[in-house]
Amino acid sequence: MLFPINCYLWENDDDIIVIDMGVKSFVSEIKKIAERLNKPISSLLLTHAHADHVNGVPLFHKIFPNVPIGISDRDFQLLNGDFSLLSNEAKSKIKGGFSKDSIHIDFTLKKMNTIIFILLNLPDIHRGQYLFLKKNQKF
Repeated sequence: MLFPINCYLWENDDDIIVIDMGVKSFVSEIKKIAERLNKPISSLLLTHAHADHVNGVPLFHKIFPNVPIGISDRDFQLLNGDFSLLSNEAKSKIKGGFSKDSIHIDFTLKKMNTIIFILLNLPDIHRGQYLFLKKNQKF
């Protein structure tokens, strides 16, 4: 299922995974969809730390306090205001708008034990950004 900006729902047999939480107005719709499908939200996975991908997280966490929220290690640093460059990054300013709100994160994707997606790191697009592909997914 797809929202018009930076929020996607992946429906599995037993649950729903949310990918990105662009704006807080999506939270009520996600709740309605989960109730209609009678499936729990199992996790919120964030592709990267730009505000247009995380601005809805504070309300999402308030409505779904037990749903774990994850992001890449690198973007976790950015969400916490650490904009220092890593040794393997291009020596240029980090671009993009970042949320001024505190963004709750439960885990980083690198530290997650199991995931049903293939993670592709896309450092040339956004530092630390992940693309989530379902195993055996066809384009």
